[in-house]
Amino acid sequence: AARLDEELFGTPAGQSGPIQDKLRSFGPIIPVVSGAFGEVSDAGHQLVDTMAGMGARAWQARLDSPSVQDAKAFLKHHMTMQLGMQGARGNARLLLHRLQFINSCGGR
Repeated sequence: AARLDEELFGTPAGQSGPIQDKLRSFGPIIPVVSGAFGEVSDAGHQLVDTMAGMGARAWQARLDSPSVQDAKAFLKHHMTMQLGMQGARGNARLLLHRLQFINSCGGR
């Protein structure tokens, strides 16, 4: 971003230009990372917990849940399962895509 600010806007080195300012306006970047075996970074778990907490009250009645905490627990479980499935699908697509690079001559 700093390089683009310098090249596109003539921002002096060491100063913040419009691109950096816009990026900073979004707040901190939270690195959500998932692995090939379904593991997720702590930030991923925090994101699911935050989203479930935000939606729990609205979903409590729809789920016929006795409490907001129960609705949150359901949402966390549901989101975790959905994200896990998407991770598995993405990994499967990657493996299938790589098949085109394998040939019967052992790669020669």
